[in-house]
Amino acid sequence: MALFIILLASLVTIVTTISTAAITTNGEVKGGGVYYMISRTLGPEFGGSIGLLFCCANAVAAALYIVGLAETVVDFLRDHNWSVFDETNEVRVIGIATCIILMAIICIGISIESKLQQIMLIPFTLSMICFIAGTFIHTETKEKKGFTGYSAVTFKENLLPSFRDQSFFTIFSIYFPAATGIMAGANISGDLKNPQMAIPRGTLLAIVSATLIYMGTVLVSGSVWVRDADGVTRNWVVDGNILKPNCTGTCQYGLMNDYQVVSEISAWPPMILIGILASTLSSALASLVSAPKIFQAVAADNLFPYITWFKKGYGADNAPRRAYALTFAITVGMILIGKLDLIAPIISNFFLCTYTLVNYACFDASYSNSPGFRPAFRFYSMWLSLLGSVVCIAIMFVMSWPTALATFMAFAAIFVFLKKNKPDVNWGSSTQANHYKSTLAGLQRMDKYDEHVKNYRPQILLMTGEPSARPGLVDFAGSITRGASLLACANVITHAPSHRLSALTQRSDSRAKLWLRERGIKSFAVTISANNLHEATNQLAQSYGIGKLVPNIFFYGFKTNWAKGGAEKLDECCHYVSAIQAAFDHHMSVAVLRNRMEGFDMLDRGNRDAMKRASEQWPRGTPPRGRPSLNPVMHQELFRDRARRAVGQMGKRFSKIYASEKANSMPSFEPPQNKQLSVPDIAINGVHKLSGASGAGLQLPSPFCVRIRKARIDVWWLSDDGGLTLLLAHLLTLEKSYLEDAELRVFTVGSQKNPVMDSDKLDLAALLNKFRINFVDVETVVGIEQKPHAKTLETWETLITPYRAVGHRQKEGEITEHDLTMHKGKTYRHLRCGELLQKYSEDADLIVVTLPVPSKGTPAPLYLSWLEMMSRGLPPTLLVRGNHSSVLTFYS
Repeated sequence: MALFIILLASLVTIVTTISTAAITTNGEVKGGGVYYMISRTLGPEFGGSIGLLFCCANAVAAALYIVGLAETVVDFLRDHNWSVFDETNEVRVIGIATCIILMAIICIGISIESKLQQIMLIPFTLSMICFIAGTFIHTETKEKKGFTGYSAVTFKENLLPSFRDQSFFTIFSIYFPAATGIMAGANISGDLKNPQMAIPRGTLLAIVSATLIYMGTVLVSGSVWVRDADGVTRNWVVDGNILKPNCTGTCQYGLMNDYQVVSEISAWPPMILIGILASTLSSALASLVSAPKIFQAVAADNLFPYITWFKKGYGADNAPRRAYALTFAITVGMILIGKLDLIAPIISNFFLCTYTLVNYACFDASYSNSPGFRPAFRFYSMWLSLLGSVVCIAIMFVMSWPTALATFMAFAAIFVFLKKNKPDVNWGSSTQANHYKSTLAGLQRMDKYDEHVKNYRPQILLMTGEPSARPGLVDFAGSITRGASLLACANVITHAPSHRLSALTQRSDSRAKLWLRERGIKSFAVTISANNLHEATNQLAQSYGIGKLVPNIFFYGFKTNWAKGGAEKLDECCHYVSAIQAAFDHHMSVAVLRNRMEGFDMLDRGNRDAMKRASEQWPRGTPPRGRPSLNPVMHQELFRDRARRAVGQMGKRFSKIYASEKANSMPSFEPPQNKQLSVPDIAINGVHKLSGASGAGLQLPSPFCVRIRKARIDVWWLSDDGGLTLLLAHLLTLEKSYLEDAELRVFTVGSQKNPVMDSDKLDLAALLNKFRINFVDVETVVGIEQKPHAKTLETWETLITPYRAVGHRQKEGEITEHDLTMHKGKTYRHLRCGELLQKYSEDADLIVVTLPVPSKGTPAPLYLSWLEMMSRGLPPTLLVRGNHSSVLTFYS
């Protein structure tokens, strides 16, 4: 059974070594050993978790080896009748003294430690020679203690197991640390000249050599020594049988009772002691070197707070002296336990947990089918690695399930911490490769199925420009998708085709992604170059997305400054309305968000000039005359301070406005028009001008990121658009929305010619119930066909006056008398709709109303005047129009 224990341990270590060889030969291996391999293969969460545990495992392993050495010395001294304290305290004193000496050697230099390792191989070899020679030497003392010489009877008697008070796995847990040295080479990978070749070759050779030595020792011992001896009897083999002493179970001598059997067998017993000292000192040195190296690598990667102090190295070999001190403290603490059998099970689980992840790392990297995983070591199998991982886990729990559970809980706690903390690293791990693989497979599977109304999700393409400049618009759209469906923030820039265009779009995307990630919005970012918004809408509608993951809603901010007039504004109005028409032409739904306060662009609200002045004072890193030149980092810091002061005034204004709002209503910011930005505008308005050296945008305030309690949404369902108006309102009441748990009121319009009956309301309520839309009230409003009030008409006429055609010189987009006559009915209906909204929904927290469809012959300013009159002076208003494809269904 001892041979099976050795073979099982060797199997685990050989499979793990094969996995290690595959990983280490897949690229350059730097310092950090196992931690480096796992973190760069599986990612920082796995690497950081196992890095800390493996550091502790090596520190505890050093204590194990030192305690083993101390116990051997104490036994030797007691055999010669020399002792000072009780046995446990003597082990502690000798152990701590040994640890101090070893740490002193390591601190002198890693080269001294390496040379000492080679020197200690000599006494180890001599001790094995003495052991083999002693099996041929018979003495009376040896025979009384159980020595029989080579005997088939003795071998047969010892062949079958006899665990007595132990079990297979308790014995395995005590033996297994002797096989954990396989990572010694990997742990000092940073000090090896060619780790890709040295680690696999050296480790495999060491395992084979150690396994043969262990098995040889077991076979020889079992052939020459009986299990129990009383110290009196000499002839143990009689008539082909082994004599059983009267002390069986309580005997002092024999294989089962005497820990110094190997010394007793040896031709010169002191040589065994010297060999044990050399072996344990070698193993302890390797562990005391490995633990600080790994901890230094973990600290250098900045995965954990408060430990970066340990990353500092000293001297030419970057010695981690601070980590040496920490390792010394842990090792001494474990030495104070003073019992070898109590320490061994602890580190056995830590090492097995490490081997589990090494094997899994090899499996995962291979299973991901990443072209980047091309190990030079070809003799590996991902399924063998997976089997090794499973076997390691099984052994952990069978050996000691409480210890295994505690190990996994410690690992899980560190893993969850890192997962939540999200370390800012990108190591190209297999986790990323698997994400790509699963995403691609999912998109390919989705493409096989036709779309179904039950699986409809609003996939929004948000025309936001720089997201950091319009946080409210992004927050509102994020409340709809909530990470459960596609949200993409589009930024349109104007730039002539050149070699700089690609760099501009990439920088814009990078800034947007960083800002979205810091704000916690699950959204993609896309930047395109186009001459105007209409052209951008056409480009995005035709090209953005892949498979079924394509936008189905174009989301715009309301163009608040459209009524200022002028030729430039007329062109912008035409492009804006044309963009909405283009979205409908591409069979898209459209949503437009409007708030009652002017200016959704946080940089545009009274601060753009200040920002521009700040940038012009020190343009592109060039200092004013008479001032010393600053390096780029100092320049960025200076600009960031000025930018913060400029934005600070806006923040104070926001706070005052917010405080003055009603308790049941959120302050409202209107999305600006999606105007085209020139390159200088981008330089001034972009988030990178607010980012300083870090590159992170300022997180400006937004009214849509704070939850409103007891909120109310009024839905004006003016026409059947497939149910999108109702669906978006419903989604805004769900968890993670700023209107979570809001009440829903649904309004429809009726005609005075056909009075509304109670049965009609009941029918509408029944319809909503079938759609499983929660609501608190249903109202049918009449009077929409009436003529608007005179004051409303007067306000409307004032709005369109700058765009009225004068004489026969009509510009494209201007409003003629013919246009007014032809669209009179629609105009009256939309103006009257605005009056009804003012009457019934003025105190709502959000209004969701059906968006009018701009027909091809409708002048852009006229269409915008309808939207203006429908939403002016109201709470946040979302105008929505579906593409007449059903998004709600009765059926399950």
